[in-house]
Amino acid sequence: MKLLLMGLLLPAGNTQRLVLEGLALALLASRRDIGVRQKYMDGKFSTHKAITAIKRHAGKLSLDPQALAQLERGSKFYDQFSHPSHMTLAYSMYLDGTGRLALGGCFDDGKLEFYQKEIQSRVSLASTFCNFIDAVEHNLMQDVP
Repeated sequence: MKLLLMGLLLPAGNTQRLVLEGLALALLASRRDIGVRQKYMDGKFSTHKAITAIKRHAGKLSLDPQALAQLERGSKFYDQFSHPSHMTLAYSMYLDGTGRLALGGCFDDGKLEFYQKEIQSRVSLASTFCNFIDAVEHNLMQDVP
């Protein structure tokens, strides 16, 4: 959120992607029978595959299909922040009609709708953290002998 509020949209998007992949990885690693925990510890699991892997194991993880779909949509959207796409190039341009380029953080009145959606998205994700922590804890407790 801090990067977003500082006007550093690309790092903010990359960080959001990191958060989503981290959530997926923690869920996957919370179940020993999925096998991701050991693969990750052995350096044999690529974290950028966590969203795809979580879809394969959604049943074992008892994931809500709507939550899974939202996680996948978010992941696909934030993947765009890692490549020189039209969207990432547009972030360096002011959309307020002045034709200026932005170097570093900036505020652009032409991106207000985007800012509102991004803030809402982050607040919405933050509101799920307690449920997420409970799910990881529940899975880990299943592994306790």
